[in-house]
Amino acid sequence: MAQEISAGAEGLLFLPYLAGERTPYSDADARGAFLGLSLRHTRAHMARSVMEGITMSLKDCLDLGEQSGVQASRIFLSGGGARSAFWQQMAADIFEIEVARAGSDEGPAYGAALLAAVGVGIHESVQAACATCVRVKDTAKPNSAQADRYRRLYGIYRTLYPALTGFYKMDASFINGYA
Repeated sequence: MAQEISAGAEGLLFLPYLAGERTPYSDADARGAFLGLSLRHTRAHMARSVMEGITMSLKDCLDLGEQSGVQASRIFLSGGGARSAFWQQMAADIFEIEVARAGSDEGPAYGAALLAAVGVGIHESVQAACATCVRVKDTAKPNSAQADRYRRLYGIYRTLYPALTGFYKMDASFINGYA
């Protein structure tokens, strides 16, 4: 359904802070929001917007890593979202780097097992463990036209949390449904 809608969901943006936000904003009072919602938007627009908002939130994390001097050359997806080639391509376009789908759906547990294998000396390094054990199902490279569109949209997305911070702080217990 989301594939039927063009990138940017016709101006509908989603902030995925459904349980507060930890990165890049340490704000337990932050909440999710749809912005730009109009009568023309359908369930498909909302689905696309949710996927884009989640992926832009992940780009926030990627940007923090880059600001710390860590440059990713490829991102691996795993788990439920990685089952979608559509979401994989969206991520490549938003991140503007190659996105690979891992051969295993058990990303976090698999990663922890690899780290443990390094820790007990089965593998010499994390790189060696990954080279031996991590399989790539397929990859998606950024589409330059879509990446340009998402770059502009991400600029708008990045203005939304700061613009809503005052709202989140007004009366957090009332707004968050605890009053």
